[in-house]
Amino acid sequence: MRKTTMQDIADELGISRVTVWKVMTMREGVSDYTRKAVIMKAIQLKYNIPDDVKEMFDKISDKSVEYLTQQMQLEEGSDKSDKAKAETPASSSASVYMQSQDNKPTVSVTVSRPETSVFWMSIIHEIAKEASLLGINLMYTYLPSDIGPDYVLPSVLTNGTVQGMIVLNVYSEELLSMLSALPVPKVFMDTVTKFPYRKLNGDLILIEGRSGIGEIVDHLAEKGKKRFGFIGDIEYAQTNYERYYGFLHSLEKNNLPLIKECCLTGSIGANTYYEEIHSFIDSIKTLPEVFVCVSDFVASIVYKDLTARGLSVPEDILISGFDGNPEYFGLFDLTTVQVHNEELGLRLMQQLFYRIRHPNACNEIIYLCCEVIFRHSTDC
Repeated sequence: MRKTTMQDIADELGISRVTVWKVMTMREGVSDYTRKAVIMKAIQLKYNIPDDVKEMFDKISDKSVEYLTQQMQLEEGSDKSDKAKAETPASSSASVYMQSQDNKPTVSVTVSRPETSVFWMSIIHEIAKEASLLGINLMYTYLPSDIGPDYVLPSVLTNGTVQGMIVLNVYSEELLSMLSALPVPKVFMDTVTKFPYRKLNGDLILIEGRSGIGEIVDHLAEKGKKRFGFIGDIEYAQTNYERYYGFLHSLEKNNLPLIKECCLTGSIGANTYYEEIHSFIDSIKTLPEVFVCVSDFVASIVYKDLTARGLSVPEDILISGFDGNPEYFGLFDLTTVQVHNEELGLRLMQQLFYRIRHPNACNEIIYLCCEVIFRHSTDC
């Protein structure tokens, strides 16, 4: 019989798997009704609940899971129909209204690489919830990843339909330049390394990665590790570059060498990660003791490649990631830097609201700090 997963619990309650994970790891940011409903549903489904979470069950009032679920959904304003709207597929240049039209201002979440993973949808869902509380209509606008010389932006972005934009997952210099030129308030989540901040013509929110990656390298250096490798396209995104900067700074601080043959930092094709990482590992004569990966996605590829070669993690080699992406929780117990998606979505919407109200204020670069979580993949 298949074991119950966090996703099973999330599907039963109509919430995200991130919320279930927060309950099972005793994290903050979850209402009492939600916490109680998740624990009771987990018991119903015979999920393997951690001992510390079981202790919390003694404090739960004598209410049915159905009642708690209803209260949770009323409190958080989330239901399955909203989730279905948020995940409705669209063509590469289509726009989907996520809330009803009226006299409220309308802003667009503009995305170049449409994502349906829990990691990204939890950010977008939080943006939608905060927009609703602020009295703002939300539009989801898709852009193609690759554009030709004759490409023009969707008319909804240029004809006055929207009064602001949140830009996610856009890593094309051409698209960033076109969006930056639009005369509406804008907040960008990340940017490409080669695109100057001042040209964005809007606010920039970045996930702070230098200190997190540095903390991982510092910790493992203290444990006696001396050979470190890094895998991640540092030209693709400013956040990737800063994670690599944290890696380099920590190596220097610990008097450790940069082993260039163990570092893959150049351009990696969006559809060829597996092949390129496999070829890179093939080319290394002596593998490092540690692979520091720019994301959990990259770490998962490295893990699969190394285990296919007969190597064990962490017995033969250590691996770390970045993001705390719940999509990879079941693959292996990965040391990572946890990005708090709900807080990120909330901050993006609040910053755009501020920018709409204060269009002449100086543009801002905002760093959101994260938390390092050490797990079995770096157990020395």
